[in-house]
Amino acid sequence: MIGRLLHHPLLASFRDIVANASSLVGTTAINALLGFAYWWAAARLFSPEEVGFTAASIAAMQFLGAIGMFGCGTLLIGEIQQRRSQATALIATVLAATGLLGLALGVGFALVAPRAAADLHPLAASPLNVALFALGVGLTTATLVLDQAVLGLQQGGLQMRRNALFAV
Repeated sequence: MIGRLLHHPLLASFRDIVANASSLVGTTAINALLGFAYWWAAARLFSPEEVGFTAASIAAMQFLGAIGMFGCGTLLIGEIQQRRSQATALIATVLAATGLLGLALGVGFALVAPRAAADLHPLAASPLNVALFALGVGLTTATLVLDQAVLGLQQGGLQMRRNALFAV
């Protein structure tokens, strides 16, 4: 009787939700712990100016990455369930589009921000700096969308492992 109850379709959907939610909690915990260790070490090994510039650059990448998602991560969560047979093509298309949008936002920010805030002048100091910052924004955008796509596929554990690997 209990065995049949545990395999009831309604409970199976709750297991998926709990698994995805648990992976989000695990990802947050891992990122918080490793982020604390990173910033603790950075504060002791580098000058306040370098730490400040790095923090501002990372915050800008996160901000621009969230804008560059353009709501596509949320869209994928719903669409993947309705178009399971086309999920791979749908995810690849959205990742390419949002990654390119993030790349363009990164180039624009790296070229304009130093004019608004002199402390950000290293972003535009060379074409390589602009390219690396833009690449960082593009990859941030794509991985934020990928995380939501993976959750839409109900593979939260994969999302947590990917985030843990890249956080390290």
